[in-house]
Amino acid sequence: MQEFSDFIFKLENEFSIFGSFGIWGSLLGLLFAVIYCFFGYKLVKVFVTIFGVAFGGLLGAILSRLVGFNEAWNLVSIILGMIIFGVLAFFLYKLGLGFMAGVSSFGILVGITRHFFTGHAIWIVALIAAILVGVITIWAARPVVIIISSVSGGIGAAGILLHEVLYHFFKAQMGDVNNIVVLVVGLILAAFGLFVQFRRK
Repeated sequence: MQEFSDFIFKLENEFSIFGSFGIWGSLLGLLFAVIYCFFGYKLVKVFVTIFGVAFGGLLGAILSRLVGFNEAWNLVSIILGMIIFGVLAFFLYKLGLGFMAGVSSFGILVGITRHFFTGHAIWIVALIAAILVGVITIWAARPVVIIISSVSGGIGAAGILLHEVLYHFFKAQMGDVNNIVVLVVGLILAAFGLFVQFRRK
């Protein structure tokens, strides 16, 4: 059950970061998740660029910490990372798409492989599988992106709606909504997302 909860948290956590900005952040995250669920492939270049910007900022922050930059240079490092990787993701679209799919699936793959392997083998197998997902995405972008965006966006939207939005408006505690409910609602949204995206040319 803990692994299942971690799996749900992994998917909805991609969008729940908006909740740290209050109710308007939660609503923005909900909107973003719904758009990702229903228009993930149509707007894939936008999402790949956003992923590149986010990854570049994170990498800039990590490198800045390792080098020991002061606060001003830390900000410069983050901004440069965001710009460089955002531009690379936009122009090297296919490569960025494969990288995004591989990284996005890695956490979920770790949760799956831990049931079959132990120790370092969990991470090694999950990494190999994530690389394969990335490569497959490069050669078969449309079906892979549609499936990933529909499922991830659907469960993300359900998690934000049932956990954060309900809490803000009705003061319902997060624990009041079982993860099974989040999964069911999320998969219903994902099914509609899959239907809409696969029908769209």
